[in-house]
Amino acid sequence: MRFWMRSALLAATTAVVGAGSQAAAEGALSASPGGATPQAEAFAATEAAASGETLAAAAAGAYRDNPNLQAARARVRAAGEGRRQVFAGYLPELSFSASGGVSAAESEVNGVTTPREGLGPASASVQLRQSLFTGGRRGAQSRIAEGQVGVALARLRAAEQSVLLAVVSAFVDVRRDQDRVAIRANSVEVLARQLQAARDRFEVGEITLTDVAQAEARLAGAQAGLAAAQAQLQASRASFEEIVGEAPGELAAPPPVPSLPAGLSEALSAALAANPDLIGAEEAARVSGAQVDIERAALRPQVGIVGSVQRAYETSAPDLRADSASAAAQVTLPLYEGGLARSRTRAARQNLAGAEADLETARRQVIADVTAAWSAVLAAQRVIDASQTQVRANALAFEGVEQEQQVGLRTTLDVLDAEQELLESRLALVGAERDHYVAAHRLLAAMGALEPVLLGVNEDLSDPFHHEAEARIGGWSRSGED
Repeated sequence: MRFWMRSALLAATTAVVGAGSQAAAEGALSASPGGATPQAEAFAATEAAASGETLAAAAAGAYRDNPNLQAARARVRAAGEGRRQVFAGYLPELSFSASGGVSAAESEVNGVTTPREGLGPASASVQLRQSLFTGGRRGAQSRIAEGQVGVALARLRAAEQSVLLAVVSAFVDVRRDQDRVAIRANSVEVLARQLQAARDRFEVGEITLTDVAQAEARLAGAQAGLAAAQAQLQASRASFEEIVGEAPGELAAPPPVPSLPAGLSEALSAALAANPDLIGAEEAARVSGAQVDIERAALRPQVGIVGSVQRAYETSAPDLRADSASAAAQVTLPLYEGGLARSRTRAARQNLAGAEADLETARRQVIADVTAAWSAVLAAQRVIDASQTQVRANALAFEGVEQEQQVGLRTTLDVLDAEQELLESRLALVGAERDHYVAAHRLLAAMGALEPVLLGVNEDLSDPFHHEAEARIGGWSRSGED
C-alpha cells in the first residue's frame, strides 16, 4: 500500500516543481496496492530516522494510559472472578456456630418447688454441606462464567482497536494539518509577492487598478484560509492530547501501512473469523444458551449431603454435657411453584433467540464495515494518483502562466487562477494521503487485525485471562470450544 510520507508532500508544495522534485514525488508515492517501491521504502527509512515523536510512542502511551482501556481491563478481571465463584460451588461448605448465656428455672413436683439457678448453657456445632447433583445448574454456571470472560475479552480487544485507530487518525490529522498550514503559508507568501509586483506594474502603467484589487482580494482570501488552517491544527492537536494523554511535539513520519489482504473476499474471511464485535456476540449467545440450562435446572431434583457435630453444656442441669453427631442425604424435588420456573425457562429461550439475532446483526455489520473500508482504501488510492498528476500539471501550468504574464500574454487574473488551482491540488493531495492511511488502518480494525504490535507497541499489558482464553480467542482465530 502507499506510504504516508510528509517529505514527499512538502516537496510537492514548492512554488515551482522542477524535474528533480517531480521524480522524488513519483518515487515516494507510486507504490503498488500490495506493497511499496524500493524508493519509497528507502524514503520511509530516512524519515523514520529523523527526530520527532513517533506513531509507536503515541500508540504506546494511549495503550498504557487510556481510561477506556483501563476500564475494559478492569471488567475482564471482574469477569475472571466469576469463574472462581463458580468453582466455589463445587466445593463443600463448612460452617461453625456457637452460643452461650445464663438461665434460671424452677420445677414443681407434688407441691414441692425446686429452683435451678446459675445455669450457663452453651453450645457449639460444626456443619458440613456438599451438593452432589444440581440438575445441571453448576455446569451451566461454568459455561456462563467462561462466556462472560470471552465477552469481556472481546470488548477489551474492540476497545484496544478503537483506541489505536483513534491514535492513528489523530496522529496523521496533526501531520496533515501541519502540511496544510505550510502549504497555505507558502501561498500567502506567493500572493504577497504577486501583489507587490502588481502594484509595481500599476505604478508604471502596465496594468490597471482592477488587477491590483484582484491580487489584494486573493491575498486576503489566502490569509483567511491560513487562519482557518491554523485553527484546525490546534483542534487536531487538542484531539491528539485527549486520546494520547499529552500534547504532540514534532511528529515523525509514521511507518508504512502493514500488509493488507489481496482482495475483498480475503478481508471478509479474516473479519468473520477475528472481528472482536462478532466474537463478543458469539460469546454472548453462548451465555444465553447456558442461562436456559440454569432455568431448566430449577425443575430437576437437587441432591446433597449434610453432616453436623454438636456439643452442648448445662442446657437443663449443672455440669450436664450432651454430644451429638448426624449425617443425612437430602433430596429436593420441586412439585409446584406456581409456574415460575417454566416461565423463566421460556424467557431464557427468548433471550437466546434475541442473542442469536444479535449475532446475525453483528455478522452483517462486520461485512458492511469491511466492504466500506475496502472501498475507502481503493478510492483514496485513486485520489492520490489523480492528485499527484494534478499537482504536477498545475505546478507546470502556474510556472508557464507566470512567464507568459511577464511578456503580456496573460493577465493578473490568469496567474491568480493558476495559483489557486495549484493550491487546491496540493491540499487535495495532502488530504488524500491522510485518508488513505486512516482507511487502511480502519480496514485492519474491521478485520480484527489492528494489533498494538503493528504500530510498534512492544509493551504487554494483556490481562491474565488473555492467555487462559488463548485457545478460544488467541490470535483472533477460533480453534475450538471449551
